[in-house]
Amino acid sequence: MIREKLKVILTIALLGAVLGIFPSCQKDNKEPVSKTPQLAGTHWEGSITDTEYEESLPYKIIFFSDAKGEATLPIVKGRWDNRKEDGTVWEVTIPFSYSEGDSYIEFNADMSEYSGDQGCVTAIKHLLHGYWLVKRATEDELSFYRTPGAEVFITLKRVP
Repeated sequence: MIREKLKVILTIALLGAVLGIFPSCQKDNKEPVSKTPQLAGTHWEGSITDTEYEESLPYKIIFFSDAKGEATLPIVKGRWDNRKEDGTVWEVTIPFSYSEGDSYIEFNADMSEYSGDQGCVTAIKHLLHGYWLVKRATEDELSFYRTPGAEVFITLKRVP
């Protein structure tokens, strides 16, 4: 009987010692899930650079909430629909939803307004829709690119 109680006490003591070796999972200084700053309620302006066409054009994004926003994209007339490109650039404003990962942001553009214009849909897919890797993310600057060594990248500064 005494032997069994001693065995239980030693087992509990050994278990306590072993668990005491491992650090606590309840840390106060937890790292954020994403390295991207809080985007909801922010406005950004800058440029999108496409090295294939050797140009940099104006680009604007507003993040309304933690899941919705709106982007103003530069569309070059004729570039995306196999018509003659004349160099005319116009801006298209697209609503989108987005989600963030540790090193990426995914934009899901609402292209329903432009469904009849295949050139515009192709441009939106090239300039916004899909996954973008985060190159730099601070409170005042964002940089995204499609893939390492990508020909298309976005550089934005926060608008106060």
